[in-house]
Amino acid sequence: MNKEYDELCFTDDFLFCKILTEDLELCKNLLELILGIGIRRVKCAVGQKTIRNAYKSKGVRFDVYVEDDEDSAFDIEMQVKDRADLPKRSRYYQGMMDLNLIRRGAPYKALKKGIVIFFCLFDHFGADLPVYTFENYCAQEKSIRLGDETQKVFVNTACTSPDIPENIKNLFEYIRTRKTSDELTKTIEQRVGEAIEQEKWRDEYMTLKNKLDEVREDALLEGRAEERKSLLISLVSTGKLDINTAAEMMGISPEDFNAMMATKTSIMC
Repeated sequence: MNKEYDELCFTDDFLFCKILTEDLELCKNLLELILGIGIRRVKCAVGQKTIRNAYKSKGVRFDVYVEDDEDSAFDIEMQVKDRADLPKRSRYYQGMMDLNLIRRGAPYKALKKGIVIFFCLFDHFGADLPVYTFENYCAQEKSIRLGDETQKVFVNTACTSPDIPENIKNLFEYIRTRKTSDELTKTIEQRVGEAIEQEKWRDEYMTLKNKLDEVREDALLEGRAEERKSLLISLVSTGKLDINTAAEMMGISPEDFNAMMATKTSIMC
């Protein structure tokens, strides 16, 4: 959160979450474009949805959690930095989504179709495909699908292939340059402009930014490490800060930060 509020754009987590949860029609159109499917209606979208199975387990915080009216659920993530553990992260997110979708004692058939989507500003897999879609299939006979109704989708906005469909190419160009060239990108840019004018969101962002600035200042002061750690854990636990950002500020991995959170929670209990 080094940016001032007026400098934010669609790829910044704060606005990405706010815009897609406020404008369900835009969220639906974005899903339809990337997945190549028709969605009748998006009935809910929740930003920064935190899922934690047990106090000792690693929790997740979905950027934008979406459900439609036809038994499908989507987790949409904005991924700015390439990380080696991204595929395993998608696996964990898929599992945590399933835990959120089914109640204790319910039959497995009650699980909705679950799709995890990462909008990446880089090409993690290196094949220059605009979209990488992964499903489970039989290793011995690839025509046999498992049929568990899960997908992991990685959107490569850095794609340079000349074969990208025009509407997807327009979206990718907008994400890279903020140049608008069709109705979808113009709508996104309009929502960004409206968001910048939202005083409530500005105050929310600046309050959080000020807290983080205080944490950074405390990091420079001897003897304040425990206070700084407690504040970061509090911000992550209440869904006000991404665990990756908190871990980066502590100079440790997200996994170590999560373990630190679990240890502190255990001591408090």
